[in-house]
Amino acid sequence: MSQRSSTRLEIPHPNEPGCHIIGILEQISRPDVQNKKIALILHGSAGHKDYLFLKRLAMRLPMDSFRFDFRGNHETLGKWNQGGMEGDLEDLRAVVEYLKKTYGYVIDLIVGHSRGSLVGFRWMCVSEEGRSVSGFVNASARYRMKLIYDSPGAVQWQKTFAEQGFHVWTPVVARKTVKFEIYPEDLERFANWDSSLVWDHFPAATDVLTIHGLSDKAVPP
Repeated sequence: MSQRSSTRLEIPHPNEPGCHIIGILEQISRPDVQNKKIALILHGSAGHKDYLFLKRLAMRLPMDSFRFDFRGNHETLGKWNQGGMEGDLEDLRAVVEYLKKTYGYVIDLIVGHSRGSLVGFRWMCVSEEGRSVSGFVNASARYRMKLIYDSPGAVQWQKTFAEQGFHVWTPVVARKTVKFEIYPEDLERFANWDSSLVWDHFPAATDVLTIHGLSDKAVPP
């Protein structure tokens, strides 16, 4: 019977000297097997690698998995930005390359929550490795990006923009209150993130499961 092990990894970021992507590698496969399949589990905005269902899912998946904090979130250093999904995409690329070169992994499953799902499916649309992913789980991701302006949080942000030029968001992350500054251009970049790639560039052979609450107010289905 396979024995599960959990290993904390600190992956050097190729584009930000001194920054390491912090994550947890869950392994049930033999370490000497090459071309092992692995799942990547991606958190959402102002989240972290262990929040909501992420850790519980990783501990129950019948395959190896890696979950990590994007830059500026929880244990990974860097600056968080509301519109900085290109930076998240860089983080994902760095993780994929490290797991491939260091462990011989092949990415076979992507599970993304909210913003993490957007980043995950963009990577699958634009990368060669992404085209061979067998399964994609999309949990509560936004597709109609400009509807962010109508969400309860962004409505408040826009009021504060008019008053002082920026908004200070204070979410609780891993039981600690953090402060993120959001500027109008950050919200605009987020709203203009191109989600239409899924129509023509998403791998046709990948199985997809979408999970979305019909009463979701933050991200209407």
